Amino acid sequence: MTAGDRRTFQSGNPYGASHVAGDGPPGEVSPQAARHQARRVVDTAAALKAGRAA
Repeated sequence: MTAGDRRTFQSGNPYGASHVAGDGPPGEVSPQAARHQARRVVDTAAALKAGRAA
């Protein structure tokens, strides 16, 4: 498990980054989990695009 994966699970939601607005402003974990999830989406999209070009 990578450090980014651990951040995702620290947020309490293994399905993706989220934040409940009624809980006040997000702390450090929520933005870190969102950044990790966004990086994974970008990396996956790049891999899929590269696969189609091959």
